[in-house]
Amino acid sequence: MLWLAADLRNLPLEALSQEVSQRHADYVVTQSRGSRRWVIASSNPQITAGLDLNLARMRRPHLMAVERQPARELQALETLACAAYGFGDRITFRIDEPAPDFASPRCTLWVEIGTSLKLFGGLDRLLDKIEREFASLEHCASFGVAPTLEAAAALARHGAPPVCSFDELPDALTSLPLAALSLDAGTRDLLADSGLRLTGEVLLLPRKALTQRIGGAAMTYLDRLTGAAPDLLRWYRPPAFFSRWLDFEIEIEDSERLAFPLRRLLGELACYLRARATGVQQFHFEITHARSDGREHPPTRIAMNLSSPSRDEGLILRVTRERLGTVTMPAPARTLSLIAKHFAAPAGSQQDLFDSRARSDEDAAAVIDRLMAKLGTAAIWRPAVVDDHRPEKAWRAMPLDRIPSGENADLNARPALLLRHPQRLQRPPSIIGDVERIAGGWWDEFDLQRDYFCCELDQGARGWAYLDRGDGQLYLHGIWA
Repeated sequence: MLWLAADLRNLPLEALSQEVSQRHADYVVTQSRGSRRWVIASSNPQITAGLDLNLARMRRPHLMAVERQPARELQALETLACAAYGFGDRITFRIDEPAPDFASPRCTLWVEIGTSLKLFGGLDRLLDKIEREFASLEHCASFGVAPTLEAAAALARHGAPPVCSFDELPDALTSLPLAALSLDAGTRDLLADSGLRLTGEVLLLPRKALTQRIGGAAMTYLDRLTGAAPDLLRWYRPPAFFSRWLDFEIEIEDSERLAFPLRRLLGELACYLRARATGVQQFHFEITHARSDGREHPPTRIAMNLSSPSRDEGLILRVTRERLGTVTMPAPARTLSLIAKHFAAPAGSQQDLFDSRARSDEDAAAVIDRLMAKLGTAAIWRPAVVDDHRPEKAWRAMPLDRIPSGENADLNARPALLLRHPQRLQRPPSIIGDVERIAGGWWDEFDLQRDYFCCELDQGARGWAYLDRGDGQLYLHGIWA
């Protein structure tokens, strides 16, 4: 196996809502323990992690401090895990919480890439592609490659070159500083007090004496680092439902300004759909509001319906923006969430190289979806067959976002174009084929007694007429194209 580790040291910062970064150039993410509040990530390189917040504000008086959001960090890791599915199917991640020395959390994601190297044309191309994939999701990472998970993570933190085999691993670990290892602060301090600075120096110590000094848990970690012990981890699998949310540090007053956080949520949805190789047709947004005029406002629910399942991020974003433009918020927005529970594979067909029908169908579907988003699903419909023998009752208008079922009628037996009001024929037409008697309807006060037949009209047109057995008159009811 060959593992790629992504060290996401800025994840607490990147997991925040974009509203913070748009309104404030200088802001930090903080964490508290007791009366102490310290910086774990900063948008300003002059403010380093581990610095006390009061000290940071003395340097930058207008600094904005935002409390860490662990739940949002976990959502971001799940999105990156879905994105990593394009590079391997064994994926896991972990957040090592800050040690008592008031450091930053260590967020790491792993993906097994040994079976994917040939597919991407080598390690360099794979690294370049996954870096661009993470950057498109607005996440920056340093990468490490090694035959064990812990070694890959340590190399990523130190910025060391890739190690592609176990034969190369001992030499790579020799010069690796202890700060790159996932050891607790007490163990690192204990080793440093003994004059040890490098991983290679620790690994040369007698095992029994080292175990007595640092304990069994730290020894197990070192064994996993070198490959002497297996990695017993649970692989990530995308959940059955998709749910994401954003908290706004600063309330958003109009729906147009929701476009930026909306795009972020839809990007995460697109990663989820690609990981599961599926599409979405129905999903919804929910906006919670701040108090205004001294009262609470119920959440605003925005239902989204596409004409067919899709995982096209651009199409879903355009349709959602159209729908958002029709929404009036009763009060400023505090949170925005996106929920999708029903998925289906996008419809697709294989066409000839120069056949433009598939592209035309996609363009037509995109126009329909945007009209539905702007005008509502009730404004766009299609005719659907109903199990009724009476022509006026044999169809109904069905919204495009609903999937029809049980439409097995022979549509060629009757014309698609029916006249709104049957026209009386002045003279008997030429009958073609057999006569069909349609009778009944007493149960809903639309009783009819008719004998239907195909006939020839003027200029060679073909019509569908009937003899009304009630008044004995002939009527034209439909025309074939």
